[in-house]
Amino acid sequence: MPLSTIDQTGITSPVGPLVLTGVTDGSNASAGAIGEYISSTVNAPSSGLTSGTTATVTTISLTAGDWDVNGVFTLNFGTGASSTQAYGSLSTGTTLPSSSNGGSIYIPATLATSSGLSLTANPIRVNVTTTTTVYLLVLSFFSGGSLGAGGYIRARRVR
Repeated sequence: MPLSTIDQTGITSPVGPLVLTGVTDGSNASAGAIGEYISSTVNAPSSGLTSGTTATVTTISLTAGDWDVNGVFTLNFGTGASSTQAYGSLSTGTTLPSSSNGGSIYIPATLATSSGLSLTANPIRVNVTTTTTVYLLVLSFFSGGSLGAGGYIRARRVR
């Protein structure tokens, strides 16, 4: 059975089942539509972090709506660097959350390495009524060299 009318405000006179389908043409969801995707990526340099100081790796700006946000941070160890603690987090502020919930990950073991380390921050839901910045943050305590951070943050509008 066909539907009488579907427009931007919805179904005005349903007379049968509604079937929603995705796209198959490789196009992106438009701004404000369910499925809208926003991301930012930064490569990890071999220096730039200060031990014990929270740093912003990258940010994205989300418009009003309900979003699922994910992120990965990468630590790039310079020659001789050794880290004993590392934190990565997604946050709507520039400070790390106080628990491992809400987008944070904490690594307490010694991470001394010469190649680097990539970790996934716990995903978060961001449900906002105004445009809001979401931060990918990193904090590491290290010695004996330099350490840099990179990563990516991505968000998909879910409703």
